[in-house]
Amino acid sequence: MLGSNKHLQLGLEEQTVDTPTLLPLKQSAENSLFVIDISAGYRHSMFVAATCTGTQVWGCGTNVNNQISNDSGQTLAPTHVSYYNDDNITKIRCGYHSTILINDKGRVFIRGKGVPTDQDLLVLENEVITEAVGGNGYHLFISQEGKCFVHGKNDMSQLGVMGDVSVETIRVLAPMVDRRVILGDAAYDHTVLVTEDGELFTTGKTTHGSLGRTIGKELSSKGIGKVTKNVEGKRVRTASAGGAHTAISTWDGEAMVCGIPSYGRLGIRTGTKEPGIMGVVDKSKWEIERQPIYIIQACATGWGTFLVENSSKETIEFENMPTFKPK
Repeated sequence: MLGSNKHLQLGLEEQTVDTPTLLPLKQSAENSLFVIDISAGYRHSMFVAATCTGTQVWGCGTNVNNQISNDSGQTLAPTHVSYYNDDNITKIRCGYHSTILINDKGRVFIRGKGVPTDQDLLVLENEVITEAVGGNGYHLFISQEGKCFVHGKNDMSQLGVMGDVSVETIRVLAPMVDRRVILGDAAYDHTVLVTEDGELFTTGKTTHGSLGRTIGKELSSKGIGKVTKNVEGKRVRTASAGGAHTAISTWDGEAMVCGIPSYGRLGIRTGTKEPGIMGVVDKSKWEIERQPIYIIQACATGWGTFLVENSSKETIEFENMPTFKPK
């Protein structure tokens, strides 16, 4: 763990951690922990660990909205959330103030601020949920069949639903019913989705140019839409929503970005200089000896971008792509 720790979101004692530091989760020789998934919200962090008897859920940081646990206290040191021990949780996804848990059978558990009720979650009872996305007060759930279900805040059309400022009951995202969605990501007020065919769809706030659909000074209309400019003919592999930008990787190893370039978050780009249009990141100036450089994953954070590279592109396949990202 490293970074700001003002709310114990790193699970350590220091206010700021400048170098990567091992988080000492409680464990014993008889029941050691092997972390299999991690995720971060605005001020909390969550972990899923495998043990010899099943899986455990751990969390630390702000617990004002019970996004970590029902245990007393607004701020928690690393805490084992024992009531999930029998549910075999395998994936964990954090929104800004919420936590989504998915077990090995595709059942969803969710806690925190602005989350659907247990009664509303019954809509997903007959679905096998394979992925989930949490933003600022809104959530999306992706099924094994590629259906996308939405719930929550929608004032910026961040759910891709037109006309409603909020979606109170979980519903299928109608504009995507004819496409098979396989993954997605959410930031403060914009969302990205990728289909099985490698198509990229975005929705939400338009003013940052992070939807990749702004033409010149004209803002794209609210609502979900396919990104085509500079992306047409490419197959998107991963997509990630950041604070004021979006980053993607393609199956031919390219990294592409759009949005506000401040703080260097877009890197060095070639092609268009318009912030609202996807541009290719120029890899020729990177200080990496190995060539060619092949990007397999893009991860946009609040103020920056991570790109994962592997030259053995033909051998790299992930069943459970890591999703750790600060909101």
